[in-house]
Amino acid sequence: MLLKTLDDWCRLSGEDLLTFSHSYLKNAHFILDVGTGTGFPAFSIIKDYNATVYAIDPWKEGIETAKKIALENGIKSVFFIKQRIESHDFKPRYFDLIISNLGLSHVQNLEKAIFECHRLLKPNGILLFNFHIAAIFKDFFDEFNAFLTKENDANALVKLAAHRAHYSNFENNIEEICIKNGFKLVETLTKTHELDFSEVEYFYDHQAIKEIFLPIWLDIAGETAFYNWAKDITIKNFDVNVTAMAMVKN
Repeated sequence: MLLKTLDDWCRLSGEDLLTFSHSYLKNAHFILDVGTGTGFPAFSIIKDYNATVYAIDPWKEGIETAKKIALENGIKSVFFIKQRIESHDFKPRYFDLIISNLGLSHVQNLEKAIFECHRLLKPNGILLFNFHIAAIFKDFFDEFNAFLTKENDANALVKLAAHRAHYSNFENNIEEICIKNGFKLVETLTKTHELDFSEVEYFYDHQAIKEIFLPIWLDIAGETAFYNWAKDITIKNFDVNVTAMAMVKN
């Protein structure tokens, strides 16, 4: 599978999340989409379900794009707001359901974000979200680590370990944080998608890689060192591993 844009990348995991969420979405009337980006999955939800959706994201350009799409298509049942879940303007117990496609793993304060999700949901409200698990890009990261070890770059190795730990920390702690803040786990689902790149240059030129991951990798190793190594790596297939969770408010 070859994903050309950032929206494609989000939809890869988002479509799985929507399928996973169907039985919950069909009974929800007021929905909050956390980390909507340019409007996914908000637009898909209002297309397939009879609901009013509020969609938030701190990314100004993404929200402006989503508003433009809604205006051009006469969509009136979704409202896009430049805002963080940790500091919102919504009334408590307003939403039947909160959904987040890869958004919660990028909030500034996860504890606060989950606390606010619980506060915003009605009794027995549903929190649905997904996230990349620690195995994402495993072969790539293993080769990256071997290169930095060979270069004896201790500082870069520390940075790479911290980058990988971001995924494992979220994966290892998110259920406990949700339970601590008054949620109960209902179900989980993990899926793996393999991305195929016939030439390694296509991987680094991919919009999602360039915008989400590449700046971090360049900071870890330095631009010259990274590209000198990266042009010769042999990996052509990259696994994207995503887990979805459904929580209910106690």
